[in-house]
Amino acid sequence: MNKFNTFKTKLVITGLLFIALSVSVFAQKGKSKEQKIVDTTLVAEENLPEEVLKSYKKRYATATDAVWRFYKDEGQIYKVNCIYRNIPSIVSYTKDGTWTETMEEWEIDRLPSACIKSINLYYQGYQINGVKRQSMQNKDDDMFIISIFEKQNIKKKLETIVYLDKSGKYIRADEPLETDIKETGNDKVDKKQAKEEEKFNKDFEKSSQVDVRSVKLTEDELPFSVQRWVRVNYPEYIYKDIAYEEYDEFEGEGEIYQIVIQRNGINQPHATAWFTRDGDFLKVEDNFKKEEVQEETQTAVAEVKREVKPEIVTAFETKYPRAKNSSWEENEDRDWEVSYTDQYGQNTATFSDKTNSWMYTKTLVSDINRIPSAIRTFIDKNYPKEQIKQGWSVKAPDTKPYYTVELYSKKTKESQYIDFWATGKIKEE
Repeated sequence: MNKFNTFKTKLVITGLLFIALSVSVFAQKGKSKEQKIVDTTLVAEENLPEEVLKSYKKRYATATDAVWRFYKDEGQIYKVNCIYRNIPSIVSYTKDGTWTETMEEWEIDRLPSACIKSINLYYQGYQINGVKRQSMQNKDDDMFIISIFEKQNIKKKLETIVYLDKSGKYIRADEPLETDIKETGNDKVDKKQAKEEEKFNKDFEKSSQVDVRSVKLTEDELPFSVQRWVRVNYPEYIYKDIAYEEYDEFEGEGEIYQIVIQRNGINQPHATAWFTRDGDFLKVEDNFKKEEVQEETQTAVAEVKREVKPEIVTAFETKYPRAKNSSWEENEDRDWEVSYTDQYGQNTATFSDKTNSWMYTKTLVSDINRIPSAIRTFIDKNYPKEQIKQGWSVKAPDTKPYYTVELYSKKTKESQYIDFWATGKIKEE
């Protein structure tokens, strides 16, 4: 009897050990599987086909925060998530580097008035939840993809997706399934619920009022070269209107910038200028009074005759062999500034006209949040009523890199420029 009990006890212990071991092995296998779950679509930039990277750099030279993926099952397409002109975008390329489409996350208030009119025509009560713009190889296929909540669906956050072409013409809509929006039954609504429902309807009607708008931009959204052109050629004038659209006169350029600038005041003359999406000058038309600019025009004509010396161009090309889209201008000190793009974004390098040597280079910081936090903290503390409008990283001979920050006062409508070391201390002259 004792032997039997001893054998039985050993059998139970052996069984328990086997179960524990099995659970442990299973858990380890499960853990191992979890650890092996990775995003297999991710691709490092250095592993991209040369044609794909070259095409991307040419079209989106100033884009930041690029994350690449390769989708084999979707036709062997490369897609990059990036930030371009402060807009989150997804850009697609074939293996041979051919661009196929771009999907942009648009701000709701940039939606063209024609699109608002179309939605108003088909939907009486709605709220816009999000806007995407899809650009295709065939421009006729470009469209806006707009997510809206219809009044009866807003509580459940059920989206209706409306597709409009670039002129605002209705293409189609993806409606929520009827089974998703069916009411649950004949539940009685008490007075409290009725009041809440009434309040909700009033709030919805108020928030769903969408003004008719045009595609307008702010000065901050313009390429640096455009802003610089205005400061150099019309320093006393302000922006009255900025648009980013296609124009028949510049067919083949795609969407371009049109800016209207004017002397501050009532009934003042104005000028209209056009630039490519990369910020290259196309044309200007102005009706400024001749007597106001005659002297400046004569001076400008005399200065235009001066051309940058070949020695300076050679010095620039030697220092920046990967520079693209270079454009030369003479500054007020009669030295030469060249605007160009490279892998770091939009830059301006200055060369001495006397010595033909490099003086300094400024690189636009496309995202203000990339300005060192020590600098931003100093500004928040010492300039609480001013905002950072733009920033540049600056490199110059015989000194450490530093930053130039433009601070803008909404009260005075004026800007000041301050140089900082990366540590947040002001750089003394």
